[in-house]
Amino acid sequence: MSSTNYQKQGERAGTNADIAKEVARLQQVIISACRQEFPQQTSGHSDFDASNLQQKLKIHTKNYSELVTAVDINLSKIILAAAREALPQSYSEEELPIEPSTAKLLWQIDPLDGTDEFAQGLTHFCGVSAALLSKKDNGTYQAIAGIIYIPAKELLLSADLTKSTLVIQENGIDITNRVKENYRANKAEHSILRGYQRAIDSNPEVESYYQTLAQRLNLKAETIRCGGAAHGFAALVLGEINVLCFNYDYSKEWDVSAAQPIIEALGGFVCDLTGQEIRYSKSYNKSNKTQDQFNRQGFIASIVFSKEQILPENTAALLLRRLD
Repeated sequence: MSSTNYQKQGERAGTNADIAKEVARLQQVIISACRQEFPQQTSGHSDFDASNLQQKLKIHTKNYSELVTAVDINLSKIILAAAREALPQSYSEEELPIEPSTAKLLWQIDPLDGTDEFAQGLTHFCGVSAALLSKKDNGTYQAIAGIIYIPAKELLLSADLTKSTLVIQENGIDITNRVKENYRANKAEHSILRGYQRAIDSNPEVESYYQTLAQRLNLKAETIRCGGAAHGFAALVLGEINVLCFNYDYSKEWDVSAAQPIIEALGGFVCDLTGQEIRYSKSYNKSNKTQDQFNRQGFIASIVFSKEQILPENTAALLLRRLD
């Protein structure tokens, strides 16, 4: 979607100035909450001993289980309370809607992306994501603004498509122009395809995809070990990887929604493995009061390569189904 269309969508949902103010406000809430709740690292160490902080509650979703820690819950309470001050129908992964969403605008929040990494002490692989969703005419939502924060690096990524703005800060220093310039200078000069692989849940299928794709593009291939989706998208923005392929069916809307505006603001794309647009708050089952948040076709993203260049030729072979 063009920036003009996003601006029109924002104007229908609320003034662009109000949206920009809301995005800036929630950025500060997220940063403050992370400084309060996220474990402080020991000097010289990227990880920490999480054993004393974990309050693990096992939650089963069909055949795939997830961990929820005290930090997930505490961050959710702080960020969600602030989000609902302006947009009452906002929700987080830890507090999902109990009725279909009707608001023109709402926040969709992942208070701790990379909980599995967190539980293993890999805090440098964790992040917080928040997407500002705007309701479309067909009843689904699109992400018009997004925030990703990686506490271990004090890395803030934020984009507002209604005003065509992008902010990238690391340790309080604005590096937006440097990142943009790197992409302008290097967009046509990639000799190595650097693909995302989740360090704690790697798979040979995505490795094979990167090798095949690199051969197709006449490039060398490398696989970079990353954390969850938020960390992976941050690595994509910083140029540490140039293809992010998440080939599992268990990712959820909030793994992608905050990142999409950020990646699009840099000229990139995010879609599912079949090339289709990812929809948010897409379906609600009134009988059991649940919402289907899974991206069942995985997702893929890049800034330097086009969708046509890197979409897999055999999605069925690449996609790993964990929910069946």
